[in-house]
Amino acid sequence: MDNTIDGMSMDLEQNAMEKLKSVFPDCFSDGKLDIDKLLSLCGEYSDNDFEKYKFEWKGKTECLRLA
Repeated sequence: MDNTIDGMSMDLEQNAMEKLKSVFPDCFSDGKLDIDKLLSLCGEYSDNDFEKYKFEWKGKTECLRLA
């Protein structure tokens, strides 16, 4: 019996992804995890109705206060 050790640590992230893939295979596309789909399958629905870009500048709050 060959009991050699390769000296490499176990890839915990890859191990976790393989577990997720075995339980939720439809949450993966092109080998990547679709977190929104996973959350929706777990009953957590994300509300993506928010602004992704903001129009801000230094002093904006002060400007609005003065207006």
